[in-house]
Amino acid sequence: FEQKIVPTDAQPEPKAMHIPVRLGLLRHDGSAQELRLQGEPSGLGYECVLDIKERQQSFVFETVDQPVLPSLFRGLSAPVRLNFDYSDSDLGFLISHDSDSFNRWEAAQQLISRVVRRNAEVLRNGEELELPETLLEGMRRLLTDHRQDSALRAEALDIPSEESVAEGEQLIQIDSLHAARKWMIEKCGSELQKELLASYENLAVSEFSIDAAAIGARRLKNLCLEWLVGSDPQQHARLAVAQYKNANNMTDSLAALRCLVNTNLAVRDELLADFFDRWKDERLVMDKWFSLQAASQRDDVLASVKKLHEHSLFTIENPNRVRSVVGAFCGLNSVHFHAQDGSGYRYLADFLMQYDSVNPQVAARLCTALSRWARFDDTRQQHTKDALRQILANDSLSRDTYEIAFKALGSDERDNKS
Repeated sequence: FEQKIVPTDAQPEPKAMHIPVRLGLLRHDGSAQELRLQGEPSGLGYECVLDIKERQQSFVFETVDQPVLPSLFRGLSAPVRLNFDYSDSDLGFLISHDSDSFNRWEAAQQLISRVVRRNAEVLRNGEELELPETLLEGMRRLLTDHRQDSALRAEALDIPSEESVAEGEQLIQIDSLHAARKWMIEKCGSELQKELLASYENLAVSEFSIDAAAIGARRLKNLCLEWLVGSDPQQHARLAVAQYKNANNMTDSLAALRCLVNTNLAVRDELLADFFDRWKDERLVMDKWFSLQAASQRDDVLASVKKLHEHSLFTIENPNRVRSVVGAFCGLNSVHFHAQDGSGYRYLADFLMQYDSVNPQVAARLCTALSRWARFDDTRQQHTKDALRQILANDSLSRDTYEIAFKALGSDERDNKS
């Protein structure tokens, strides 16, 4: 083991930290290797905690008679960033066989993110996309392992957002990441259709409960529905429609709508209208209704968002309603907010010019969506700077929004406005 600690002003030469490493070793058949440290008279069982206290420290296990795969930092035994050269096959093996729930989740998220990033690059090079069999098999195991907590399995299978996948990357290639992520949902929905349908039907219980097990079951069930509808809307939309019509809780109703709101099916608008008629007198529920539409992945979403501004229940005097439309579009709809033509940035700038005098605090918070421009390509950077300059050109701009916009623009804007 080797520790690497980033120096700070307070600690320019940081000392080695005490890092507890809970680990196990997995044999080729998935069974646990019995552990005994070199020089120790007795064994440690199948899991142990190693105390790392030096910059570099080594441990030797005896009685290991075949290649093993380490399962490190089980149960998040220390809040560190682990750099271990796991291959795709290694991560797939951990997903399928590790007895530690946290590490199964971590392995799944690492491998999913890795494959999305790799396929995004493949798309940019005009090559053929690929979903490794080791990932498919790991997902299949998660779907069919009913002994594991449903919430854990849902979190492990959930495909991270484009910006989460790009974490650590210098440049966010939003279009190819979105396309690769979308393709993965479609491919998984197709290749795992049998397992997804079986899990969905098994988890579709009629009784409603708010205990942890029931909440987890709904989470996994609705992820299965999302993948099925995402892979073939024409074939599986009936499941979402049936779930919406028979739902006895808001979670299932909204999940069904969320699956349909990305499609071009006629039933999408029918159910959105039905939901509105049912809940139009409930403000918080209506916020969800607005957010669903603002986060839609349809190509016409920006036109739909602008149309929502004209809705009878939309008012800029209600900050929650503003967040449910403008905030949802800018924060939950990365691919359309960061459209290469700059339309998403211009939309936000135009809105803030109008909204800043109504609620400068919320306006300033919304303006932070324009602060990450340095991680995008040159075209998007220029569009973002133009939007920030448009905001700063407002002579009556509040201090709150001015401060956010000025800092976001940085050295490109040297206005002395105070």
